[in-house]
Amino acid sequence: MKEVPDLIKSWIETYRNCPAEITEVVIALEYFNSFTTKILLSTLQEIMQIIKDNKKLLIKWYYEEDDYDILERGENISTTLKIQFEFIKTKNISDR
Repeated sequence: MKEVPDLIKSWIETYRNCPAEITEVVIALEYFNSFTTKILLSTLQEIMQIIKDNKKLLIKWYYEEDDYDILERGENISTTLKIQFEFIKTKNISDR
């Protein structure tokens, strides 16, 4: 699997040293491909380490009301990572 980009990985490692009680990750994508999937999965796996420290992780997955492909991919990632996402339907992802 593709590694998390260095800048993001560095930020996650720093944040993991002193995370908030609740960490909220917002994902709002207009386009999704296999490369996006790889990077997103590896990034979320890194972020999920926060849970091990008895902190709470909320992942909000926004998708446009007619974009069932983005919704389905989010559901697949949620299942793969075994973590619940909040799926939020919106009219226009750009307004998010």
